[in-house]
This record gives sequence, C-alpha cells and structure tokens, in this order.
Amino acid sequence: MKILGLAFILLFPVLATSQLTEKIETDRPDQTECPYTVPHHWVQIEMGIVKEKPEQKISHWSIPSVLWKYGISEKMELRIITEYSSYTFDNKYTIGFHPVHIGFKLQLWEEKGWLPKTSIIAHAGFNRLASKDFRSLAFLAPNFRFTMQNTLSEKVSLGYNIGAEWDDTKSNAVLAYTFAPGFSLSEQWYAYVEAFSFIQKGQSAQHNIDGGFAYNISSNTKLDLSGGIGISKDSPAWYVNLGGSFRFALKRKTNKE
Repeated sequence: MKILGLAFILLFPVLATSQLTEKIETDRPDQTECPYTVPHHWVQIEMGIVKEKPEQKISHWSIPSVLWKYGISEKMELRIITEYSSYTFDNKYTIGFHPVHIGFKLQLWEEKGWLPKTSIIAHAGFNRLASKDFRSLAFLAPNFRFTMQNTLSEKVSLGYNIGAEWDDTKSNAVLAYTFAPGFSLSEQWYAYVEAFSFIQKGQSAQHNIDGGFAYNISSNTKLDLSGGIGISKDSPAWYVNLGGSFRFALKRKTNKE
C-alpha cells in the first residue's frame, strides 16, 4: 500500500493536466479545512500517508487516507472520505478500512473587510461501510464544521474552523476548533503553523500544535509534508504526514456555463 501511495504521488504531474490557471486549493495538509470548493465539473483527489503515535504502546499508519471531491456547482462540492490504516497494540496487528464518510461543502459568503470567506462542511460516517475490526454499534457518525479565512496581506492568510463531531447520534459531541496562519513563501511554496483541539464533556481536552509545507508543482498539483505533537496529557504524542493532491476536469466548459 505504501508503494501504491507513492506511485500515485509520482503520477500527479501526469494526471493533473488542464486549463485552470488559479492554484489548487486543498483541505490538507493542516487540520483546518479551507473555505474553497472544487470548480464545477472537476474532480479533486487529496491523499496522505500518516504515521501517528497515539500512545506509548500504540502505533498507527494511515496508508492512505483519501478525500475525493467533485464540484457539483460553482459553490458546492460532493465529498467522500476513505481511509485504510493499520494499528499495532501489544504486538496485536489490525488492518482495514475505516467507515466511509459522505458529505458536502457549501460556500456561504465571500470575504468582505473583516468578514471572513466562509463555508460549511458536513459529513455522515457510515459505520457499516468499514472493515469488521473498524465498525462500531452506531449506523451514523455525523460531523460538521464552519470553515473561515481572512486575507491579512498579500503573503499572509488566517484560516480557522469551529465544529462538532459524534461517534454516534447518542454520544456527547466532540467540539473541534482550529487556528492556522498561512504564509506564501514564493509562487510555489506555502507554509503554515497551527493549533487545534478536540473537547468532549467528561473527557480531558486534546490540545495539539503542528506545522508544514506545501509545494505547487503546477496549478493543479500539490505535494505536502507536515507534522505535529500533542501538548496535553490525552493528545496523541506525535504524527508525520506526507501527501499530495491533484485535480482534473470531467467536462469541458461551454460558452453557456
């Protein structure tokens, strides 16, 4: 699976050919989802290989996690999230697919002054669409986020999210927030730093910090590298993430569109 993931990354420049000149906007590599949607009639694929150390005796590989997007209009995209991963705990090895998440992103309004560009993202996780060892008793696991971005200068932007997610509809919500300044280092290079947290009633909060870089090979192809650490007791110890994204058109734009 690792070789397959790397092969996809190497093929990005070949697959991602089109006429769009504006740079591809992605939800990875940070935890802060962006407010931009995929152009109408375009497919965008964002994938990453993640190595995570949740606890001292646990090791987790995501090989890979993939976000599939399709632009169903100029302001709305269809989203499908798939993840194939492995866990090692006390010499026990488990591998398989996590529940499939299906949802959408909808642009709400554009940036105006201090009013941020804002979109809403919502998914439903279908726990039955998972490998046996990764299923839960609940059928649905919903989540949503408001994703916002302000342009601070020509080179600096500020992205931030707030939302909630559920393991099932009867459990307490996990509140999530992110805060991520981003920096355009050049025409191709981008960097960010980020703070993000998950908070649930009756549980200790998980506070984390991370950062990373992205490189635009072309307007339709991007590679990225990131990593982070937990700064509270119950947060994952650390993670590293290598991935990339590309997009392509399914339908040529006509003069009537």
